[in-house]
Amino acid sequence: MASTAVDPVHPSGQGGQGSIPSLAQRPGTGQLSLVALTKQFGSVVAVDSVDLEIPAGGFFSLLGPSGCGKTTTLRMIAGFETPTSGRVLLDGHDIARTAPSKRPVNTVFQSYALFPHLRVFDNVAFGLRRAGVGRDEVKRRVGEALELVQLTEYGSRKPGQLSGGQQQRVALARALVLKPAVLLLDEPLGALDAKLRRQLQVELKQLQNQVGITFVYVTHDQEEALTMSDRIAVINRGRIEQAASPQDLYEEPANSFVADFLGVSNLMDATVTGPSGPGAQVRLSDTFSVEVHRGDVGFRGPAKVVIRPERIGVEPAGTQGANRIPGLLTNVVYLGSSLQLAIQLASGNAVTALVPNNGDDVVSAWSPGMSVACHLPPTGLRVLAGTGSTRDRATDGAPAPDRAQDGAG
Repeated sequence: MASTAVDPVHPSGQGGQGSIPSLAQRPGTGQLSLVALTKQFGSVVAVDSVDLEIPAGGFFSLLGPSGCGKTTTLRMIAGFETPTSGRVLLDGHDIARTAPSKRPVNTVFQSYALFPHLRVFDNVAFGLRRAGVGRDEVKRRVGEALELVQLTEYGSRKPGQLSGGQQQRVALARALVLKPAVLLLDEPLGALDAKLRRQLQVELKQLQNQVGITFVYVTHDQEEALTMSDRIAVINRGRIEQAASPQDLYEEPANSFVADFLGVSNLMDATVTGPSGPGAQVRLSDTFSVEVHRGDVGFRGPAKVVIRPERIGVEPAGTQGANRIPGLLTNVVYLGSSLQLAIQLASGNAVTALVPNNGDDVVSAWSPGMSVACHLPPTGLRVLAGTGSTRDRATDGAPAPDRAQDGAG
């Protein structure tokens, strides 16, 4: 079935609040397990022995840069690509070689593909009729699906009489009306403007909560993944770098790739020299060391430390105390709710800090060339042992093949 991206369910954000019992998924169904899943395109390994558990009834995102293998993974779940090796288990049954039309899985793409000559009602009913569902059941289920996406009054219109957003909502209703065990969404918000994307992120998650269907969502947008997901798998060059809750990924990244890809981070080269309190003593330069309480604090030797911009305290020049390093303010960017400060530390590290805009002349309080002190709290710093990513460590820095190939997104 062709299906597509969605647009806001309702301007108030309250779409789909009615009872839609027949479209809700049966509890405990829709669990996906990817076992040593591999896909090669010639000599290019697009997906490299992926093992991944996707719980039933949740919102799971595959997050990564373009060409990392996330779309190829989604297409193997959908059946549009056949794995080179490995298994795709849906509720314990291997569907890796099952035809797409025989899988209880529907896909929502970024571009919609409605039948222009059919009414909205008939577009949504198309799959039900092909499946031989009775007339009264078709009417009931299509009505519920249109209610879910707030298009009850549009059933008699043709797609050409709808806005692009309304057409997208029809496509979502068409995907949901068949009650799939899993709904796959491949960057469905990519064509929308920033404000609309943020609105829909919340509404799409509300919709998933209501119907209880397992959503597997592909995106390269970190904020989008953090906003909607129950769990996220970060993918890099065909492998899973880390799979965890949004909070754990952000607060406890497994390596430098995850830390740097998920949100803004300050990564600094360092040397872990020994224990210090509940953590480790970390040398940033010959002159400056800090205490770190998070991450691989038992490691000794060259490593990286990471701290998020919002965790850095920017204080007046000359402020003394543990974990404080003098710095020079090199740039100020106004972001509305906050100021982004670029600071060159006396340790040789360049960091970015965020200062809340509290309205008390905060903008005029900071200017390039100003001397400051930066407080790097021990609980805000995290030691990352080893190099940037799982793939980097596995290949000792050898270059990986280019994944940006046809079908290897």
